[in-house]
Amino acid sequence: EDEISDQNSNTKTDDSLDQFDFGMIINKLPNLVELSITYGVRNCGMNFEWSLFEFTQKDCSLLARAVKSCTHLQILRLQRCLIEDEKARLIISHLLDHPGLRVLDLSHNRIGDKTGRAVGKLLSVNKILEEVNLCDNNIQAEGASAIAFSLKKNSTLKTLNLKLNRIEDEGGRNI
Repeated sequence: EDEISDQNSNTKTDDSLDQFDFGMIINKLPNLVELSITYGVRNCGMNFEWSLFEFTQKDCSLLARAVKSCTHLQILRLQRCLIEDEKARLIISHLLDHPGLRVLDLSHNRIGDKTGRAVGKLLSVNKILEEVNLCDNNIQAEGASAIAFSLKKNSTLKTLNLKLNRIEDEGGRNI
């Protein structure tokens, strides 16, 4: 049985690495208020491959569209998903005109200054977001400065977590 399982893992296509289309479920939950997701694989045993833990571009696109359509959503947590800038920016672009999002948590990922700029844009246009958690990422002074600039226009944000980033003195001063 293990031999068959090993053979199947070697014949996977790129499409089989995509995780799940949350749109199928979210559309059936019109009153969903909180969504917390961690992408990964449990109990992969001897078939371990780093690619099994990847949040693919297709995963990201499907999730971003699903979240946008979930108008009652108030809390979105995507922690420990190995999300990089390109994917985080795609998700944030779908949140720019979201009518109810109050909490965005992208902690413990791989996002950097490009996402910092995208969060800055989100904070500039979103008038209800109260909490943003970007803890333990790769945001540096440039990203922190973009977020700081947007704070001048935002009066609703109550909590901003940038712990364990490398914002340096310059980014800290700007915040």
